Amino acid sequence: MERLLNFISTHWRLIVSSLVLACLAYVLLFRGISILPGNYAAAEVRAKAESSSLRMIYENPVNAPYKTLIWAGQKLGHNSIAITRIASACFAVIAAVLFYWVAIHWYSRRVALLSSMLFVCSSGFLHIGRFGSALIL
Repeated sequence: MERLLNFISTHWRLIVSSLVLACLAYVLLFRGISILPGNYAAAEVRAKAESSSLRMIYENPVNAPYKTLIWAGQKLGHNSIAITRIASACFAVIAAVLFYWVAIHWYSRRVALLSSMLFVCSSGFLHIGRFGSALIL
């Protein structure tokens, strides 16, 4: 127990910032993703249909990481078309982390953080990140 408290006391800033970023990602990308206004788009329905089996993914491997994630979600029992939106949001989180990683290697930490926040809060990123197609790749 003492080791845990020692770890928390030495890394509390990293823990708090990670929790804040996780909450921000949830609010921006995942919250209400299955109840967005309007019906599902044809691209979302097509993405779910193209990911119904590994054989279909193998025969048409374009966007295979996205289709494989949808297939895995279907195998876990999530048969709603919302799984396509959740897969896109997962790849959007990965894209945001990679954007920050590239920016911090090119610029200072402050510039990387501010540019990443601008990137993540842009309407194009939020639309593509919550839209259930492989455009996020």
